[in-house]
This record gives sequence, structure tokens and C-alpha cells, in this order.
Amino acid sequence: MSFDNRRGPTLDVDVAVVGAGPAGRWLGAQLVERCVSVALIDPDPWQQWPNTYGVWLDEVEGLCVAEDFRRIWARVGLYIPGAKNIERSYGLIDNERLRRRLDARLHEGGARFLRSTVRSVRGTARSAVVVSDEGEVARARLIVDASGGAAGLMRHAPKGEVAFQRACGISLRCSGAPLGDAQMVLMDYRPVNDGEDVGAPTFLYGMHLGGDRYFLEETVLVGPASVGFDGLRRRLKRRLEERGVAFEVEAREEERCHIPMGTPLPRVQGPVVAFGAAAGMVHPATGYQMGRMLRAGPAVAEAIARGIEEGMGGKEVAHRAWDVLWPQDRQRARELLIFGRDLLRTFNRRRLCRFFDAFFALPGDDWRDYLRGDVEALRLAQIMWRLFREVNVDLRWPLVRRAVADGGRLWSVLSSYKVLERR
Repeated sequence: MSFDNRRGPTLDVDVAVVGAGPAGRWLGAQLVERCVSVALIDPDPWQQWPNTYGVWLDEVEGLCVAEDFRRIWARVGLYIPGAKNIERSYGLIDNERLRRRLDARLHEGGARFLRSTVRSVRGTARSAVVVSDEGEVARARLIVDASGGAAGLMRHAPKGEVAFQRACGISLRCSGAPLGDAQMVLMDYRPVNDGEDVGAPTFLYGMHLGGDRYFLEETVLVGPASVGFDGLRRRLKRRLEERGVAFEVEAREEERCHIPMGTPLPRVQGPVVAFGAAAGMVHPATGYQMGRMLRAGPAVAEAIARGIEEGMGGKEVAHRAWDVLWPQDRQRARELLIFGRDLLRTFNRRRLCRFFDAFFALPGDDWRDYLRGDVEALRLAQIMWRLFREVNVDLRWPLVRRAVADGGRLWSVLSSYKVLERR
């Protein structure tokens, strides 16, 4: 991205947010509450949010209200492959209600929406202008790239093979019990006899939405880009047929997820900083990012607002925001999570089941903190070391081999944090 001075933008604001999805709207709402003027720029700012967002309720306490959820389950089921229940509340975000609530806050705070496709950003260390097909559309002290993980102003080609989470989800009307006795299933790794190799082990993620309505999703937790959506859809259909479930597909509700996992963090470039999936906030080993994004928004917005109030240039404000989002310790923790991602990629279905059986047998605080994705590196290293001691030999050897192939970074982190403590 190049930066040079341009004049004549149509709108002057403190912050221009590129992308009006959940991340852009959430951060924008946090900013206007701190008296920061905001413009949100998106090719279609009023389009529906197509993805299904699930969060653990205790991770967003105080951030979401009851009306933000379409459904809440007090218990979550697992089949890995034996049945197990997790006594922890899980919620399905109601995208339309959350968006309306954020839009009301944005409107009250004077935020502007611009329907435009951003082509470039040009400016200096003090400020920048956003350029679209129509020319310059906004001048701002700071530009926030909230355009998502698959595109964006700060996108750069990662080195080596990229891992992805892929899923094909369908809203169905079912006669039968596709989720067994559970109302919500986080992970169902029971095998499917379809004779098809989709490229990686798959599991069922499912929600009972009331009556005969379900949302069911066949998912590859982490795998290559070659995994196809058609294969996932066929496997989901076969899975239901094997369970004797009759179903009717609501075709318009089909969802296809393609989530890059653990891509390199973008650098702060002049007065531009990323937020949300564009900022690498997707959990490298699980694919979740909604909860992390919601938790991070207030602190990032506060850093931006204080920088603007103190008269900082856009580049300085961007670095301040990035230091809140990705301090060095959290970057080290992310490297540990990427190690976990790479380990999971090597497992077949049988080993994945053994791994998750040991993972969810850890003390509740341990697996909860691992799934959060924003705990300190020391805490994360302690959890990983405890898990290593708990798994059987069949899983320890792949972990050791992965650590050796990783150049010893894992053991270096573990030893530096002195987590080889006694039980």
C-alpha cells in the first residue's frame, strides 16, 4: 500500500472503517460512544450477514444482551465418538437483531454509511484518504480495515500452504432426531459410511432451533483448500440418512464457510490498522473469532479515542491500537495456537477423537481458556503441557514429531515459561 497526499475527499471524519460487517459495525459503535466521528464504507452496507455465529455466553457477558441471541442452550453435546455433555451456556447470535442494535447506536452517534468499493488508501503519517471507483470518498485520521479475512486493504500472500476451516451448513426441517438427545451439538465425530474421501476428517455441528427446524453443518476443523463443499453436503445428507432422519432442505438458507486459519498477522501500514478477521483474530485451531472480536472492541476503541484526543497522527494511533490488540505476549500465544493447528492437521478421525476426549477431560478452566484465544502465553503453555501429559502415547509421538519439525519453538516457549512444574 502506498501513501501520498491527496485532496478533495467528500467526507471528513476521525476514523473511516472499511467493511460494515459485524467487526466494522461493532468497532464503529464503540468509537461513536467515545465521541469519535466515524464513516463505515462497504460495497453493500445493508446486505444480510450470511454466517452463523455461535459464542459461549460467559465470554461475552456484559457485551451482548438477551435480544442479541436467536437461541441459547444451557448444555452442549459432544460425540467423540462417545457421548459427553458440557454444562456451559452457548448462544446463537441473531444477526438481524444485533445489527439493528448496533445501527441504532451508530445513528445516535452520528456515524455515516458510504456505499462504495474501496480501491486504495493514500495519505501520510498524519492522515489518509480512502479512494473508490468514484474517486476520493473520505478523509480520516485513521483507517480501520474490517473487511474480513479473505480480502482487505492489508492482505498479503502468506508463506507456504494455508490451512482452512470449511463447512457446509443447511437449515432443515427434520422428522426424527438428527442430534440424538442433545439440543445443540458442538462436535459429532461419529463416522459416516459414505465411501467418499472429502480430503480431511469431518464432524457435524448442529443446533435445534425449535419444532422440527434445525441448523446442521458438516465441518472440516482444519484442512487443505482442496476440501470441496459438494462433498461436505453429500456427507451431511448421508449422515442423516444413516440415522433414519427424513428432512426437507430450505435451499435459501445454505451456508458455505471458508475460513483461513492462522494466516500471518498484517503489519500496521501508515495510518491503517486492521480489526476482526482482517487482523488475524480468527482462532488458529478452532476458527472462532466472534467472541474475541466482541471482547476486544471496547479496548481497541478506547486506545483509538485517546490517541485522537491527544492529537496523535494516524500512524501513531494505528500502532497504539495494534499494541492493544496484539501485544508481544499475545503474539507468542498465537504461535502456540498455530502449533496446535498444525498438529490437528496431521490427525485422522480416530486420533482426533482421542485428542478431544483428553482435551475436554481437562479441568474446565483449562479448555475454556484454550478456546478463548486471547489468554497469556504462559497460561496457554501450561494448558498445552498439561494436555501433553494426559494424552496417551499414541498421541504423544505425533506431538513430539510436530515439535521437532517446528524447529523446537514449542519446547523453547515451554522451557522459557517454566511450565514443567509438578502436578
